[in-house]
Amino acid sequence: MLTALTAEQHSVYLESFETDISPAESEQDEALPVFLVDYAEMLRLGDRYTRTANLFRRSKKRDMNGLTAFSRYENKAFGYYEEAIAQLVNVLEMDKTKNPFPNPILAGTIERWLDREVKTEAGFEPDVSIEGVPRIRGSASKYCLMKTRQVVGDRLRRHWRQRIALVEAALGLIYTEVELINPNSEVINSSLLDKLKRMREVIYKQE
Repeated sequence: MLTALTAEQHSVYLESFETDISPAESEQDEALPVFLVDYAEMLRLGDRYTRTANLFRRSKKRDMNGLTAFSRYENKAFGYYEEAIAQLVNVLEMDKTKNPFPNPILAGTIERWLDREVKTEAGFEPDVSIEGVPRIRGSASKYCLMKTRQVVGDRLRRHWRQRIALVEAALGLIYTEVELINPNSEVINSSLLDKLKRMREVIYKQE
């Protein structure tokens, strides 16, 4: 960036991280992926049965199968949490031997919506419990670790700001007032072409 921009342009580029909203960030309110809509419903049911189970925590009465009301509802909650985690781990799995149809774009989108990192390796999956299941960022659950909405990653934010800064600098070179007044100047043309060449090299590196 220092190669393509003037000191003033580079200063404006750095300030943009504090003052401007990049195109990526302007799409912040994108719809929740369908997968997470179904995932959230499974968590809702799991939470509901967990709360119901806790109402019978002290009850000793057992049914015909020898289960207390607490155990029955706890098992129902466990089933929803277990299924939710299994589906989540599967959609995030990029190993084709485990997931025949990996979708890195969908996986990346889902990860940005979650309140914690999710590992897909055997033995490192999320805990099957009301506290352990990953939550959607900004959800009302007291077990959600991040109360703010999902945000665009730093790499994508930097990418967009670099592109914007480079395009604005390129336009400034192409439509420079001096160039328009004296378009036949070989010295100016040479300097312009050299700067544009260096700028193209930087832009192509961002692809």
